[in-house]
Amino acid sequence: MTAFVQTIAGGGALAASQSHAARLRSLAEALPVAPSTHTDRAALHRRIVAEATALLSIGDGQTREPVRLVARRLSVSERHLRTVFADRVGLSPSRFVRIDRVRAVLARIQQKLPEVSTRAGYYDQSHMTAEFRTVMGTTPYAFARRRWPTIEACTAGNG
Repeated sequence: MTAFVQTIAGGGALAASQSHAARLRSLAEALPVAPSTHTDRAALHRRIVAEATALLSIGDGQTREPVRLVARRLSVSERHLRTVFADRVGLSPSRFVRIDRVRAVLARIQQKLPEVSTRAGYYDQSHMTAEFRTVMGTTPYAFARRRWPTIEACTAGNG
């Protein structure tokens, strides 16, 4: 039993004999130390992102964990995971998953597409095709035949 739990568990008799300030001091001493420095927090965020990236990445034919389960496994809220991941990676975890699945399709683009969709973690080929088109601008079939989308100049900031 930790000192914190012992302090709380024995609170009845202890609480009656101590002043309010003394009880707060004993609880503060029993609590674990939270990361207080910027470097501790940065190291924690690096660890969260590294572990989340590994859990969200596609393994060869393995299923990936949903974002909510990854957050639970890392003992953080889903919102905190999204915030830290986006700050460090530049993408939301769900966007990272989409790109990673498309990457898995690209690695096997010359194989039969129904098999590719299953190995890449899609429910079926139509879901793979829709997501591939969203990310790549063309279908997997067209991409495999080198019919890539036309390149358009970026017009951001020119207007």
